[in-house]
This record gives sequence, C-alpha cells and structure tokens, in this order.
Amino acid sequence: MAIQEKAALRCFLVSKPLKKTGRTRFTLVELLVVIAIIGILASLLMPAVRKGLDSARKAACMSNLKQQYVAFVSYAGEFSDYIPGSPRYQWSSALLSHYSANTSSYLYYANTYLSIKTKSWGDSDVRASGSMNDVLCCPGIKTHLDSSILSHWAAVVEYSVFTGSEGLNYMRLARIGLSSPYPRMIAADRLYYTEGSTSPYLAQNLVGHNSEGGNVLRGDGAVKWEGLAAWPWWSNFPGEGLTLPAYKYYVFWRAASWNGNYQWSEPPSGNSKDSPNAPSYFF
Repeated sequence: MAIQEKAALRCFLVSKPLKKTGRTRFTLVELLVVIAIIGILASLLMPAVRKGLDSARKAACMSNLKQQYVAFVSYAGEFSDYIPGSPRYQWSSALLSHYSANTSSYLYYANTYLSIKTKSWGDSDVRASGSMNDVLCCPGIKTHLDSSILSHWAAVVEYSVFTGSEGLNYMRLARIGLSSPYPRMIAADRLYYTEGSTSPYLAQNLVGHNSEGGNVLRGDGAVKWEGLAAWPWWSNFPGEGLTLPAYKYYVFWRAASWNGNYQWSEPPSGNSKDSPNAPSYFF
C-alpha cells in the first residue's frame, strides 16, 4: 500500500466516531439514591446552619443591649447620674409612652440617645417609621407582635427594662453599677415560659432565643448570656408568663406600688421583696 493511501486510512480511522456503548439517562433507582444523598447532607448541615443563625442573633442582641447602656450613660450625664424610668407596662409588652413623667423620661431617652423617632398614638408613642429594626427590637424573639391584636405594636420595647415605675425615685447609674454581693439588672431579653393570656399580652407569644436563655444588661455595662437556670418562674406576673434572671441579679420592679412600697427581687433565692424603704441596692 502506498504511503499516501496509508496516511488517508489512518486519518479516516481517527476521525471516525466511536460507537456509543454506555447509557445516557439515570434510572429511577439512581435518581432516588441521589435525592436520598442530598437529603442526608441537608439534614447534617441544617443544625450547623441553625446554630450559626442563633449565634448571630445572640451577638446582635448583645450589641443592642450594649448600645442601650451607652445611651444610659449619656442620659445619666445630662441628669446628674440618674437613669430614666421604665417604659409603660415594663413587665410585659413594654411601650414607649408619654403617659406620665416616669414613662416620658424613657421616651426622651429613646428619642434623644437611641435616635428612635416617634409620634403620639393615644397614650403611647409609636415609631414614626413604623419599622421594628432598631436597638429596642430583640433579634432573638421568634414571633413578633401581631398588629391585628395590638394596634400600637410599633410602640413596643422588645426588652424587659426594669428601672422603676409609678414614681419619680430614679436610680443612680453609679449605684446600680456595683456588683456586691450580686450584680444589678437594667434590661434583659424577654423570656416567656407560657403565652400571655390577657390583653395586650396576647400579642407577645414570645420565647426569646429558642428557649435557651437570654442576654442580660448589668448595671456595670457588661452584657452576659444566662441560661434558663437563671430565669425562675415568677408568680409575680400571673397570666403573662414573663420571667427574669432573679437567681443571679437584683431586679428592681417599681418605685411605688399600690401600697406605696418599693418592690424588687434578690438572689440567690429570687424571692420578691416589698418594703416602704428604698432598697440600698439601687439608690
């Protein structure tokens, strides 16, 4: 065979397409196996993703509380070391409100030092923007307020703020910054063991950070994560389900109650106290 013929034959053999011998389609069994593998991988990854999201919410919540403390310090600098009173209904569904001089002090604090702009809505003051994404909105709350139940939902403070109510005996920042024998609580995550049963508490239905615990803003400015063991069930808030870290912190409720007394709780028992004399832990 001539050299030219051999070269032409070689080119023909190389360029000739190979005969297909394998399958090009998945069988049903193979498809199901692939789906099962994807499902297994997803189930393995989801807890890690969820944990990462929870950690991010906890960190964002901690940042919110730290910013609130910076604002408390600024407020105290303007008012001779005194901090504002609590929002209205601070025990549950706390509201921004101009209802009294006490609640107006907290509203002024939010307006001036947290840059939360509000407008009047009856006795409350709702956020002018209508949004719930400022430092008084806890990212750990799983179910936000139902506006169909609480028409002034945009006035809500999503943290428990216990700095005194119903009176003008405001606490000094320097005093609540002490930690002996136990630290004092200024604000904390909202933790509920049960859903509230009376209006406006029906709007809450909140459980905090996946019922694992919550962040606490101490009087010295530190923000600490406390597991559920620090948050006892309280009979002091019947029908609301709210609990506070009373096993580890002094928590001041109000400057004057129906009988004109001061009320607070003390660790390690978490028992409530009621006295006509101002507790030295806070004043």
